[in-house]
Amino acid sequence: SIEEQDSRFAGSDERRARLEAALLRGHGPDALDFLHDPAFKGSAALRTFNSYVYPRSEGALAASNKPSRAAVIADQIAFKCREHRAGLAAWLRNHDRALAEAQAARAGAPLHDIILILDNLRSAENVGNLFRLAECTGLAGVVTAGDTPPPPPAP
Repeated sequence: SIEEQDSRFAGSDERRARLEAALLRGHGPDALDFLHDPAFKGSAALRTFNSYVYPRSEGALAASNKPSRAAVIADQIAFKCREHRAGLAAWLRNHDRALAEAQAARAGAPLHDIILILDNLRSAENVGNLFRLAECTGLAGVVTAGDTPPPPPAP
C-alpha cells in the first residue's frame, strides 16, 4: 500500500548518506563513481545500492537500520563494481580480438546493406554476442534502442 511505501522511503536520505560515507571510508574517493557512470546502468552494484536506500520490505528496512549494515553493503557494492569493471574489460579484450579476426577474414569483402536494430534487450551478454555476430557477418551497422545497453566507449 501507499502508506507502507512511504514508511520504507522515509529515512532514505539518511540511509543514502550512511552508505555513501561507508563507501568513501572503506573504498576511497572513487567509490561513488558508479552512481553517475552510464556503464553501470542496471548493474548489480546499482541495484544493491538502491535496495539498501529504498528497501522493499519491513524486514529489509529493519536490517538497513542496523549500525554495521552500511559497511557490509558498501563492501558488497565495491566487489560488484570491481566485478562489473572486470567484465567490461574482458568484453573489450574479446571484442578487439574478434574484430581483428573478422577484419582479417573479410579482407576486402563487401559489407551487407543490413542494419541490426536491438530494441529493449536487457542482457549485456546477448547484446555483445549480437555485436560480434554483426561484425563477423559484415553487417552495415547495429543500432541500440530503449533499455538495450550500448557497448562501452572506445578507450
